[in-house]
Amino acid sequence: MSHAIDNRVGAFTSHTKLIELRNKVQREGLQTLCADFTPMVLYNGDHAIMHWFNISGKLLDFDYLICYEPDIYTTKPLDAIYGGYAKSYDACFNDYSKATPSWHFFEYPPGSNRATRKWLRQRKLPTALYRCIFGGNIVSRSVLERLEKLEIDFSGEPYCVAEMRLPTVLTAMGFRCGRLNFPFHRYRPEWSEEEIGANEDAGIFHPVKTLTSAEKKH
Repeated sequence: MSHAIDNRVGAFTSHTKLIELRNKVQREGLQTLCADFTPMVLYNGDHAIMHWFNISGKLLDFDYLICYEPDIYTTKPLDAIYGGYAKSYDACFNDYSKATPSWHFFEYPPGSNRATRKWLRQRKLPTALYRCIFGGNIVSRSVLERLEKLEIDFSGEPYCVAEMRLPTVLTAMGFRCGRLNFPFHRYRPEWSEEEIGANEDAGIFHPVKTLTSAEKKH
């Protein structure tokens, strides 16, 4: 499904979006490391990460990758927020836990639960399913290198949303996965500037879709 969505949507929008992105990067005098268009990140976020790593990311010197979304707002350096997790885990996710039938994406898209378990059984991996909030996750380089070696790029399977697929596959493969303790990272509603200011020590907030006064100055 994710592959079909990419092909269908990309045919109409990706070319224009990529041109706009590259032009903006050039105007600001920045180097383009990777410019890609991945519609419906709910389905394709993990595929976008692997695509980036396979074509250019592996050429860079880094130990961990942080999935920093445009509606994430931080009030501390990323090292202060993620440093402790990087020392103890291979990957960490917001709201990381076992997936249960009460979770909306437990059986959505229809058949994804069964298809994911089948994919795991075919590889003789544990079939427990996990969930997360995708944005804000942190994944080590060793994880990405292992996935690349096994030719797992999440382009079409296992068949489920990225918020189930990535934590489930990494946990099944035996990587040390943990839960991020970010109390101000949630799906909705968005945080106001007043709420951020009153809880600044938390370090990371999601979602924040309106520019704060500090951002407007720049």
